[in-house]
Amino acid sequence: NEEHEIHIFDPANWERKEDKEKKNIHYHAWGMKSTYDLESKSVVWPKGRGGGFKTFEETLDELGHRDRTIDLFKIDCEGCEWSNYKDWIGFGFRQILVEIHGVPQPNGGTGRWYQKPMNVTDFFQDFDDHGYALFSTDKNGLGMELSYVKLEN
Repeated sequence: NEEHEIHIFDPANWERKEDKEKKNIHYHAWGMKSTYDLESKSVVWPKGRGGGFKTFEETLDELGHRDRTIDLFKIDCEGCEWSNYKDWIGFGFRQILVEIHGVPQPNGGTGRWYQKPMNVTDFFQDFDDHGYALFSTDKNGLGMELSYVKLEN
């Protein structure tokens, strides 16, 4: 409906013109990149390999959403979640749905997804530290869907 907007970000342009008029769905042909890990990027589908990337802050500014309440933030960025989650976890979303890909290793790795050293428990602890509770998990192919709800303001 007109009160709720849906924004989809993907370096590949998946836009369907009828979605904007009929469903208030807006497609943006860019992926998310980190402000603190400049080397890591999404493992994007071939269709999106020529697309651009913007930070979460650049995206907020471009859409004019900096001072808006965002009820639901869903991110499935094919591996970029490990390198950019610190950019968006403190924004104050009421709910976060994140699909994680692979499992980062404390000493780094050579796998397909995130290759830099990372203690994955820090990722989960950061959600807790920001007042989020995990309420649902679902295996999705090679990924895992995690659903969080904000418990405090």
